[in-house]
Amino acid sequence: LAQELTRVLKRAVPFDGVGLFTVDPATLLPTGLVVSHGIDLDLTPRFIEIELREPDFIKFRGLARRGRRAATLSDATRGDLEQSVRYRDLVRPKGFDDELRVVAHAGPPASATRRACCRRRTW
Repeated sequence: LAQELTRVLKRAVPFDGVGLFTVDPATLLPTGLVVSHGIDLDLTPRFIEIELREPDFIKFRGLARRGRRAATLSDATRGDLEQSVRYRDLVRPKGFDDELRVVAHAGPPASATRRACCRRRTW
């Protein structure tokens, strides 16, 4: 499923890096990294720390709760990406210009959920 989701995303929105994460459907807490292309695995602890403990834009829990399937960091910050701690700590230092977040389900909504972070140097 991870490889298929990566292929579909790449065809719809070309990207330079992607990370797919599984989450527990009941708690929406991350359970693991499925695949990473162009995104360093050493960033995972900081990524999870920001996602769970620090205020930031378009967190996955918020996307899922509002029923949104996708959002970009540039839209969420109205073009002022520096407002985002994730952008400052993870996206920009690795040479990416923006982040697209996508929520996908494997089966019914209560089943395993995949979260994708697609990063690109320019959209």
